[in-house]
Amino acid sequence: MSLWEVALDESDTAMSLWRGAFLEDLRDQPWVAAEAVLAEELRRNCVDYHISALLALGRVVRGLRESVRVGHRCRPGAPCHAR
Repeated sequence: MSLWEVALDESDTAMSLWRGAFLEDLRDQPWVAAEAVLAEELRRNCVDYHISALLALGRVVRGLRESVRVGHRCRPGAPCHAR
């Protein structure tokens, strides 16, 4: 199994565990805002790797479809910019 296949499997698993806004029911707590920002950054990184893995494995249509579905824009410095 290639590293891109591992990245795809792991990102699939991680994204399947994400359920809506981070600690949405505790948003009024002061400590939640900072943690939510960090969690969202991790989620965006996961999406970057997921789409990059799809593209690296030649699954271009699925990668583009996934990118459009989530409204994703590859950020400078993200793995999808490395190619």
